[in-house]
Amino acid sequence: MASSVVDQALEKRRFWERPAAVDLNARQRKVLQRLVEDGDGGFLGDLTSEKYQKMTGAPKSTATRDLSDMVSRGLLWTDGVGKAVRYHANVPGWSHGADRVA
Repeated sequence: MASSVVDQALEKRRFWERPAAVDLNARQRKVLQRLVEDGDGGFLGDLTSEKYQKMTGAPKSTATRDLSDMVSRGLLWTDGVGKAVRYHANVPGWSHGADRVA
């Protein structure tokens, strides 16, 4: 049990040390912190563009741009298509209960 807690803490730390995580805007950082802190599969209902908008107050176009940026940097991965697309923190070993396509 203690080793899994330590492993999770190290995974989270490694995630934030990645160069892609360095120059995020405040909205992106806020949402990623929430996803990473909630852990593998811990963010209820997964992250959607609509949830990102509600969490950050960003308009749809900004939310889409922010999320696409994080996907292209490898910080998030997606599953689903169109309105059903879900975003997940790209932490090695985390599956979020989804079949990983990325």
